[in-house]
Amino acid sequence: MTHAQRGASIVRVALPLWLGIAVVLGASGRIETLQPPAPQLVLVALTAGTLAALWLVQSLRAWVQVVDVRWLVGFHLTRFVGVYFLVGSVPKFV
Repeated sequence: MTHAQRGASIVRVALPLWLGIAVVLGASGRIETLQPPAPQLVLVALTAGTLAALWLVQSLRAWVQVVDVRWLVGFHLTRFVGVYFLVGSVPKFV
């Protein structure tokens, strides 16, 4: 197994775990109780943790170098669909 394949395996395990934790925390209401600057510190800590993992774990670094960028961009394009749905459902008061 190459470093990139090991990195892909790590990502396949880490992303659903990350999503599960985010869903549980969101459903519990703990995120809503955070007062500034706590939400900003959470974002900084998650970003720093991700960058540190990419810097320290060679297999993740190898995976990032070979992953098709179109998949990453395509994944985030789904967010625009959600935003469009939310913005489109706002009533117009003009």
